[in-house]
Amino acid sequence: MNNDELKNNPYWQITLLSSRLKHDVAQVAEQHGLAPSQMHALLLVEPKKQIAMNQLSCMISCDASYITSIVDKLTNLGYIRRQESSLDRRIKTIELTKEGVVFRAKLIRDFNDFYRHQSQLQDIGTDITDALEKIVAITTVKAINKNTPTT
Repeated sequence: MNNDELKNNPYWQITLLSSRLKHDVAQVAEQHGLAPSQMHALLLVEPKKQIAMNQLSCMISCDASYITSIVDKLTNLGYIRRQESSLDRRIKTIELTKEGVVFRAKLIRDFNDFYRHQSQLQDIGTDITDALEKIVAITTVKAINKNTPTT
């Protein structure tokens, strides 16, 4: 594949964008005493909603042992609570604590402030953010049931 073909490959463009912005994300996470993966997880857990740890693992694209360490840190900080699923005790779910809801809201505000005031992307228009939102929607990773055949 030559460079012109790569230029027209959206996966390649998103990969470049992601690698270039990792430092910015790390900076915001560090200001809050978190690793980028911990911040990512905290932003994915929505208030008043439980999420299975294996689903969160899929959303972050990491293995079970790594998601456990992320959840352990956020639990120790008092931001999330882990429990067994009422349907299947092998499944562990997590949800935000009251402190977690407050901290997550502050993290979102600070992340948005960073974007508006310090980010290299502060001047992009809504047409680009709308397009990015569509890309995220069509590429959302869903937990795969291992008993369901994939085609």
